[in-house]
Amino acid sequence: MKRNLELQGLRVLPEKLYYFPTPEALQQAIDADLKTAVVFVQLLNASLPQRPPGMSTPPLQYDRAQSLGVPMLQWRDRTLEIDTVQDPALRALLTGSTVMATGILEFQQYILQFLKKLAEDKNAPKKPATENCSLIFVNAERQDMALAHNIEEILINHGLGCSLPLEIAENTDPETIRADLEENLLSCDAVLVIDDANTSLPWVRKQLLHCNRISSKREQSFKAVVRCNNASTSKSPLNIHLPYLHIVDYFDPPPHPCLSKLLEVLSK
Repeated sequence: MKRNLELQGLRVLPEKLYYFPTPEALQQAIDADLKTAVVFVQLLNASLPQRPPGMSTPPLQYDRAQSLGVPMLQWRDRTLEIDTVQDPALRALLTGSTVMATGILEFQQYILQFLKKLAEDKNAPKKPATENCSLIFVNAERQDMALAHNIEEILINHGLGCSLPLEIAENTDPETIRADLEENLLSCDAVLVIDDANTSLPWVRKQLLHCNRISSKREQSFKAVVRCNNASTSKSPLNIHLPYLHIVDYFDPPPHPCLSKLLEVLSK
């Protein structure tokens, strides 16, 4: 694949295998290439390579690309049987929203089409400064607000507007909380509901049902409601199904796959 892409006049990184004496140096080298790249391409199969310290692994590459917000294209063979994969981290990689199960030649063609569209979008006339950007409401329980602020920073770096719930004090009036939630749901284009390891399932259900209730009052439908679910621990079923609801599972560290899904939906 590297050779074929280079024949198309493309520069493919890394130019040699990563091998560094410390985890910090390794991450810096990966980050330096990712900051130069316009897209992160990853080829996956049913096993993770056993590499010595100082060399990169697919989960590390994936996590760094997610953290830096690099557009991502992942591939696995269409004949791969996911049910045979026992490792939960590898299964999460193989079933991510950016993974294409297709032939390798088809995938290469898709990469070229993706890069062509990127170039066209880059050269397209800029939107007027007065045009509203998409506003994402990141809804989180009080104990998950640090994670919400982390997501907020990434969304802002993608040029998106972001709103978080009202910071609640002990004396905050319940009506004020309710009114703020409703105003966010009326004003936003999409909702990201954080369901981390210790998030209350009744709280998640309440937020999603409130999204459904408020949708009748909106001028336009939600572009998406994404439940960002930390699947590192077992949970009871959500038992809610909405036509615009996307459920994206992630494993620790934080839920960057959810952001990829949200960005994918908003780009359509």
